[in-house]
Amino acid sequence: MVAVPLEMAATMSVELWWAWPALIFCIWWWADSRWRWTWIVGVESGLFGTLWTYSGAQALAQFPQSRIIVGAIWIGLALALAAVSAYNRRTNSSSPFYPGY
Repeated sequence: MVAVPLEMAATMSVELWWAWPALIFCIWWWADSRWRWTWIVGVESGLFGTLWTYSGAQALAQFPQSRIIVGAIWIGLALALAAVSAYNRRTNSSSPFYPGY
């Protein structure tokens, strides 16, 4: 749920889109079986990582003199997602059916 979405973002950054079917199969194969749609969370993570990579690269290309601002916004988006995820885990972790995705 971490390594394969990172690989998806890396392969799409260098336009190796043909590697995605194998990566999606890997996510499906190693996904937790307690909830049968867990693999889709991994694919969404790969898509989000690809979007985040492209948006940062495009922003750096469009605004080369504003690297500090672009970097702060780029990192801030990742930190905001991490904060929302941490809040969700803290709020829902008491549920016996919450697997932690």
